[in-house]
Amino acid sequence: MKRKKNRENLKMFFYTLCTFYLLVYAFFSLKIIHIGYKIAKVKEEYEYLSLLNKNYNLQFTKLITPENIEKLAKEKNIILTVPKDWCFLKVKGENENLVSETWILEAGTR
Repeated sequence: MKRKKNRENLKMFFYTLCTFYLLVYAFFSLKIIHIGYKIAKVKEEYEYLSLLNKNYNLQFTKLITPENIEKLAKEKNIILTVPKDWCFLKVKGENENLVSETWILEAGTR
């Protein structure tokens, strides 16, 4: 009698353990699938935003060309003038003995 009860308890424990394992397995499988869908959605959004950024950069590049600026200035009746006075600044390294190069920066001033 006692052995039969122990076997039944052992079977019940085994079934409970298998059920728990299957539930945990199913939970993690579904969680992984859910994360995969999230990753795909984020990747699609990234590709869309990347394409949008490339389009904006292309439009920006077209807008800042000198020809386009001149065309816009003529349309808006804006007179573009070239600055006559330029400022030159010599930039030297911290230690002139080590750095033999000097760079010249230019800035338009009036």
